[in-house]
Amino acid sequence: MSVIHLAQCHLWLARLATGREGPLFTLIAVCTGTLNGMSVTGDVQYQYQTLHKMYNNCEIVMGNLEIVLIHHNQDLSFLQTIREVTGYVLIAMNVFSRLPLDSLRVVRGTQLYEDRYALFVLLNYHINASHALRQLRFSQLTEILAGGVYIEKNEQLCYVNTIEWRDIIRDPQIAPPLSSWILLSWGDVLGLSLSLCRCFGPLLEDCFGDVLPMARYLLGAQGGVCTEW
Repeated sequence: MSVIHLAQCHLWLARLATGREGPLFTLIAVCTGTLNGMSVTGDVQYQYQTLHKMYNNCEIVMGNLEIVLIHHNQDLSFLQTIREVTGYVLIAMNVFSRLPLDSLRVVRGTQLYEDRYALFVLLNYHINASHALRQLRFSQLTEILAGGVYIEKNEQLCYVNTIEWRDIIRDPQIAPPLSSWILLSWGDVLGLSLSLCRCFGPLLEDCFGDVLPMARYLLGAQGGVCTEW
């Protein structure tokens, strides 16, 4: 195992794997998380620069991934490399429309927000503008090993109730989250229940698991609109 600049999110672990032609080494980029909650320092530009510096090219976050007070025009594509978070994920007070954590597979919940939540999503919209979080896009997320999910007061967030959270949250005693917004699509017109779909967005690739094939097709081909439940 080699370690380079842990504090600056440039820790590289050499993982030993056995191949047909002998041992192979795979480098995994590991970075440290934060424990600030919703407390922020500086303006939105400073928040973005700090986030980029910490998580650019990161694959595993050792600790908590806290995304707070990020503006709508910031490029967050660097978050696409994150595959695992050992603590909790906090998404709060942002005004971007889409969160590109497309590769996130596991949230371990070794630390929990408010001692309860492994995923906490709150107040991601601008009260005087149209900018707001509309899609989480956790299309690869399959496991939340400890803790629950809290998603509230995100005025334009869709695709929350189209997720079978009980398959993702490993603790059977934790109730899945509910949102006041649901996706309506042509699937409803044809009498297909979207409660059987598992989709984080309007595209075919946003769905996974044992979704109804026709409902999955309709979500990809027709899309949908978000409306109040």
